[in-house]
Amino acid sequence: MEFAFLPSLSKNTHQVPTQMSREKKVRRTNKHHRLSRSRTGGKPFDGNIKNIPNVIRVDYKKHQAFHQLFTDTHPMSIAKELNDIWLDPEWQLVAVKRM
Repeated sequence: MEFAFLPSLSKNTHQVPTQMSREKKVRRTNKHHRLSRSRTGGKPFDGNIKNIPNVIRVDYKKHQAFHQLFTDTHPMSIAKELNDIWLDPEWQLVAVKRM
């Protein structure tokens, strides 16, 4: 199945060589904003929350899957959806803001 909204590899996508068994496999990554630009009004994030960078490199396929499932949803809403639909009822995922 192919999704029309998925962008082709852009200048923000890198190929990182990895080794699996005897053959070389290329793992594609791209940039992910931990605090989305839409939530900061397009202003750069100052990065002062415990010196955690806002832009990180993530696996391309996992990044696309994350945005397919959660778009630009608030972390509390993501935790609620995971708890209500996906997790074993004996477990609970909690999103807590870092101090």
